[in-house]
Amino acid sequence: MNFLNTLAWWQWTILAAVPPAIILLYFLKLKRQPIEVPSTYLWSRAIEDLHVNSIWQRLRQSLLLFLQLLLLLLIMFALVRPGWRGSEMRGGRYIFLLDTSASMSASDINPTRLDKAKDQISAMIDQMKSDEVGMIISFSNVARVEQPFTDNRRLLQTRLAQIRPTNRNSDIGEALRAAAGLANPGRTSQDATDFQVADALPATLYIFSDGGFTAVPDFNLGNLEPKYTVMGTEQPNNIGITQFTTERNPEKPGQTQAFARIENYSDEERKVEVTLLLNDTLLDAVSVEVPPNETSGVPFELSEIESGVLKLKIDSQDDLEIDNVAYAAISTPRLAKVLFVSPGNDALEFALQTTEVDKVAEVTFGQPAMLETKEYEEKADSAAFDLIIFDRCSPKKMPQANTLFIGAIPPGDAWSAGETKTQPFIIDTDRIHPITQLIEMANVKVIFEGFAVQPPPGGSTLMSADIGPIFAIAPRGGFEDAVLGFDIVSNNEKGEIETN
Repeated sequence: MNFLNTLAWWQWTILAAVPPAIILLYFLKLKRQPIEVPSTYLWSRAIEDLHVNSIWQRLRQSLLLFLQLLLLLLIMFALVRPGWRGSEMRGGRYIFLLDTSASMSASDINPTRLDKAKDQISAMIDQMKSDEVGMIISFSNVARVEQPFTDNRRLLQTRLAQIRPTNRNSDIGEALRAAAGLANPGRTSQDATDFQVADALPATLYIFSDGGFTAVPDFNLGNLEPKYTVMGTEQPNNIGITQFTTERNPEKPGQTQAFARIENYSDEERKVEVTLLLNDTLLDAVSVEVPPNETSGVPFELSEIESGVLKLKIDSQDDLEIDNVAYAAISTPRLAKVLFVSPGNDALEFALQTTEVDKVAEVTFGQPAMLETKEYEEKADSAAFDLIIFDRCSPKKMPQANTLFIGAIPPGDAWSAGETKTQPFIIDTDRIHPITQLIEMANVKVIFEGFAVQPPPGGSTLMSADIGPIFAIAPRGGFEDAVLGFDIVSNNEKGEIETN
């Protein structure tokens, strides 16, 4: 209960003096009537008069005094304005963003962070008025609109109850973009209810998350008013597996390497037993000490394993159980099928025929004329190749495969070529992407001619020059297409071969 003071100190002083004044007036008030009595009653009446003038005797006999004091106390209690303070919802349009990533399953608050957040959202939905609308969006590393704008509180409660935790990480960027895009619909319809929602009205964005997501650069909330509620304690008791990867040893193809990263989120050093199993059969077990708020790596060297499921687990009783176990699948290695189509490129052909490439891929070479054959079309449509490299040539349509275009643009309208320039200057290279992380362009002195590459929406720039992106990659269904905006081998005006 909370009290809102409405009087100044001097007003309270005057009000506090009223009860003593009332009691004092009762003390001063005497009701004596003159009467003649025999002298034998004189002493008994005197003693009785002393009893009447005693304080407690007079107060006990005055019911009116107690009623007046009670009324005064009730007036004073009303002046302090007692009440209960809760979450006040304003605006009429509410968007509830609920984090469903793996960390929201932590039990540092009862029963879990996600359940606690759902309870708070449920209470806020109950507070909505009949003319107010709400929307629910859940997010992990992907966002999902659980319920668009509606004034149906029962429907909102049903959709909220159906939300379940995920094993994914957290990325709030997509959820914020979804909220901004859906904040001002012209019309929304649910079941038999169809109502108009005014455009360009502000909306209150309630975010329920335990944090841990990266910042969203260059994002404008616009007319969204964010209110962030942190779920969980400041220092949870948790240690978990944050990375578990496997790969074949390049020096010994029959040997498998596994690597795990254990992170301690608490303020105390933790010692845990790390166990590795293959198809539930024990392979190895080690004891690892992890300093507070730091990570420790755990490598494993495994003998020849054809296939199976690796299970890594740590023995820890903490607030989050889901990150105490991790899995990785091992399958028999298969050589990738690669098709290289070029009018002639000795450098790339030589590189693709080395023994190192033979360990990972089976490469087929062809001329651009093969792109017109029925055999190629059948293989391209049936996903016979994992990767097709088009060197200074382009097919009629995109194949069912990953592609790399060198000095050429893919067919269709998705990709386009920008400005062409002689000797473009390379400015930057993506050092994180697997395709370009080992490429060093500082020692490339001359690129005879290049053009800017304009990828479709969702594409990424791998290399940029003074004319714009010169190497980019973009998804296409279940495949990826990469385009390099210059030739590795070209011909000069005399027809002579020139190599960058």
